[in-house]
Amino acid sequence: MSTQSDQTASGGVGFRDLVGIYVSGFCVELAIQGTQPLSVLQLASLGASPSVIGVLLAITGMVPMFFALPLGKLVDRIGTRRLAMLGTALCALGLFGFGTSTTIWLLVVFLMFSGLGYASTSIAYQSLLAGIESRRKQLEAFGWLSTTSAIGQTLGPAIAGMIADWSSLPLVFSLAAWVAGMSVIGLLGFRRTLKTPDTARLEKGLQKSLWSNRALGVAIWTIFIGSLALSARVSFLPLYFSHAGYSATQIGVLVSVLAAASIVIRSRIGTLVEWFGRRTLMLIAFLISFPAFALIPWTQGMMAWGFSAGVIGISVGVLYPLTMAMTASAVPAEQRGFALGLRFTALRFGSTLCPLVLGVVAGVGGLAATMTVTALLCAVGAFGCGMARAGWDTGTPSVRKM
Repeated sequence: MSTQSDQTASGGVGFRDLVGIYVSGFCVELAIQGTQPLSVLQLASLGASPSVIGVLLAITGMVPMFFALPLGKLVDRIGTRRLAMLGTALCALGLFGFGTSTTIWLLVVFLMFSGLGYASTSIAYQSLLAGIESRRKQLEAFGWLSTTSAIGQTLGPAIAGMIADWSSLPLVFSLAAWVAGMSVIGLLGFRRTLKTPDTARLEKGLQKSLWSNRALGVAIWTIFIGSLALSARVSFLPLYFSHAGYSATQIGVLVSVLAAASIVIRSRIGTLVEWFGRRTLMLIAFLISFPAFALIPWTQGMMAWGFSAGVIGISVGVLYPLTMAMTASAVPAEQRGFALGLRFTALRFGSTLCPLVLGVVAGVGGLAATMTVTALLCAVGAFGCGMARAGWDTGTPSVRKM
């Protein structure tokens, strides 16, 4: 009786479906996020300069950005399971190829494969969970997905760094490809395919009201500037630590500290919003990240840089779930899928511009200048939060405790 009622409230998404999603999400995050900081080192090992690395990361970051909305439409045609399995295959292929390639351009091609695969799995997972009818159960499901994925993000860099120090970077990427491929096991429990709303019809309706929707504009701008600044954590922050003489293990630990701080904040985001409100909380996140980045060139040691990494992780933990809630509450329920697709595009646009901008900065002023510019971008975000007083609390916040 309980199982039947649970499946009804969940829109037919059963326990096996949810567990499969959590397992798959963990494996994909462990593989992709664990190797992301080391991909910069792999490019550098083949002779790529910081400026070239920035350009290459920007190019590869455009792939998921441009394919986000088409993938959202594709899931309607082939179903969530097929898109997720296609995504895991692309992740595995990209990671394996990245670890075995001997030229920079082959690395770029395989990095694009893994990026497209990661976007495919993310959209497929979210599409499945969006089919849960009960709002409470849907929030619980997204919470568990976020938690298991964040655990993968936390463990991945530390494990990958230790393996790299013990053996080699190619072995790390080969093992990561195997882990990504194993995520298919979690998808075998899918019993049916869930369909999303008519994207084309909703897209047309949303475009008509897009420019007049202030709340949506605030959400999209916030995730863009936040992603533009905080994406430095996975590109030039590890590169800065590497040039300072830190080993892959030490870099992995620092990145894991950042991810762990993000997990803690995400688990309490509902309470924090109730205490401070959306606008004040986002303002605090930008304000504390400013000195965290600005002081890195002026400090040394695992303790000091670990503290900065933890503070940056707090900002990351606020930015992503808060802007998702802002986007969801800015539009009617039937338009949320397309609105969240716009948010994903803005997020990827910011993360694509980040290495491109910082690559140019590094070429002109060195790696220390990249930390200063990132801090200034955080200050711009804080200024924007201070100026945009309206559009933060429209609708029913989806991060509040229920």
